[in-house]
Amino acid sequence: MGSNAGISWQMWVVVGAVLLFYMRLIQLRGKRLRERRERERELARGKRPVQPAGPQPAYRVSSWWLIGLGAGGMLAGLAMRYTSLPVAGLADWWWLSISLGVLVFALGLK
Repeated sequence: MGSNAGISWQMWVVVGAVLLFYMRLIQLRGKRLRERRERERELARGKRPVQPAGPQPAYRVSSWWLIGLGAGGMLAGLAMRYTSLPVAGLADWWWLSISLGVLVFALGLK
């Protein structure tokens, strides 16, 4: 599994996937802010922009299948990491399942 001397390279891969997830959230937030500024500019020009009904969430789900698949991948990776599996060698790939789960989950948001 790894030594207690430091963080293993597998954990660094997971940390990198989580950082990519947060970068995706930042990208989506920036897109929403740009859209809001554009609507405010149109309002200042005298145009009547199309207003969405009620407050809009910061993030929306584009595919519930991707969200479910990503969450399942993360849970499977945690199960591989912290349980003993009868299949030899499968537990060594926990980091791949978690990382792919995080990235697929990020793709499910818009």
